[in-house]
Amino acid sequence: MPSSRRLTEKFLRSLKPKSKAYEVTDEVLRGMSIRAWPSGRMTWSLRYYPGGKERRMSLGEYPILSLAGARDRTLTIKRQVSAGEDPRRKNMKITLSEAVERWAVDQKARNRRSWPEIVRILRLHILPELGDVVLDDITRADVRRLLEQLRDRKGLTAQVNRVQAAMSGIFTWALDAGEVEMHPMTRMRPLVQERSRDVVLSLGHLARIWQAADEVPSLAGPAVKLLLLTAARREEVGQMRWSEANLEQAIWHLPAARHKGKRGLIIPLSTTAMDILKEIPRGVRGDHVFSSDGGTKGFAGWKRLAGSLRKSAGLDVDWIIHDIRRGVATALGEQLHASEELVGQILGHSKLSRIGITAAYDKAERLDARGEMLEAWARLLVETAGGTVECNVVPIRAR
Repeated sequence: MPSSRRLTEKFLRSLKPKSKAYEVTDEVLRGMSIRAWPSGRMTWSLRYYPGGKERRMSLGEYPILSLAGARDRTLTIKRQVSAGEDPRRKNMKITLSEAVERWAVDQKARNRRSWPEIVRILRLHILPELGDVVLDDITRADVRRLLEQLRDRKGLTAQVNRVQAAMSGIFTWALDAGEVEMHPMTRMRPLVQERSRDVVLSLGHLARIWQAADEVPSLAGPAVKLLLLTAARREEVGQMRWSEANLEQAIWHLPAARHKGKRGLIIPLSTTAMDILKEIPRGVRGDHVFSSDGGTKGFAGWKRLAGSLRKSAGLDVDWIIHDIRRGVATALGEQLHASEELVGQILGHSKLSRIGITAAYDKAERLDARGEMLEAWARLLVETAGGTVECNVVPIRAR
């Protein structure tokens, strides 16, 4: 909560930057405040309430805009509000927080799947520092400084590049919308050098993870097992709905809106996968399968879950959740001799990426072949985890 006092020039000159931004409101004019940033910048802002709804706008930067100037501007704005006007919409540029809100609305209207995660990243890493700053006032140096803090102080690695990409996307939208005159991040190189992961989990590794899934709490364990059985992506499993699962036909209809390739996908469910789903109680308030609040929200605690699994499984490699998908794909080819095309279909890769232009004429889902392969994979995985067999190949019924 911001502190409150009668602001004076002497007090403003005494303000010192801290590790986090902090705010002091003026007791003379209700709603006006000064915010001190870790960088040493100080900015004025005003909260006002047109039609009873709270709005916030930037007034300028201190000492370029003095205390007297900020109060004069505040009085002018308050007169406009009393006359029924919303001065922020009439005269002022939007803040970064407002830009993110409008960008999210635009992305949702375009059916872009990744916008909630991008908003979450910005709210976590950027908006606490720059959310109240007018978008046109944010400089390349401001962005660079925050990214360096994430890398050097917080120890983030690839996530820094995700934050950078998210900010760049906001500015691209704002430039197209006419809210800024230039893109301050043009040709800004990533601060973190990323390398493609080459960790391949073996059949034994995957079996250990299957065993470790029994030691994690709540519905996280069944979610991990469904990852292992289907080779789906973690977000696809975590946000799975009961309305997508046809337990009579043993198939999962993954809608295009939740598939990375923006294509609907039918995923065969093995007998083991079906048994897992049948044991999960349905929520009374929503449709999500892996939910701790009655079905209103899906499972999103993958980072914490990965830590628990790594501790329980005790593997000799440094692995992440997404490596499970690569490991399953490799096992399908090496252990069960699945063709590259069939593995690609199980993973839900686009036909163009698998077989080129022929994909335009290839409409076969090969559901039976995928179902048989995943059934064989489930048997092999469970038997390996249980230590009941030593074989490397499970026969598949000839089609």
